[in-house]
Amino acid sequence: MARKTLKQLEKERNDNLQKEKKRLAKIFKKIPKDSYNVAKNLIENVAFMSIILDELMQEISKSKFVVKTKNGSQTFSKESPLLTTYNKMYANFQKGIQALISLVPQS
Repeated sequence: MARKTLKQLEKERNDNLQKEKKRLAKIFKKIPKDSYNVAKNLIENVAFMSIILDELMQEISKSKFVVKTKNGSQTFSKESPLLTTYNKMYANFQKGIQALISLVPQS
């Protein structure tokens, strides 16, 4: 299978991002218009994080969860930087979703 070019990867990410924004906008369409400007920025950020989390998940599944690191004469194991990034971004993703949900009026 041929490797994708950087341009192809960027186009794919942008297409996925647009789809995710539309999907989230549809889910959160009940947010009142006066709160929607805040919601719009949140939707864009949550959509971005969703796409990046998917990409990170694919990379993590191909790699090790723990990596060996050398600091001077000491060698130790630590969590993969990909996994650390994923965990931090997922926490922020959850906060973004919670913030969006809080803007939806209770029925």
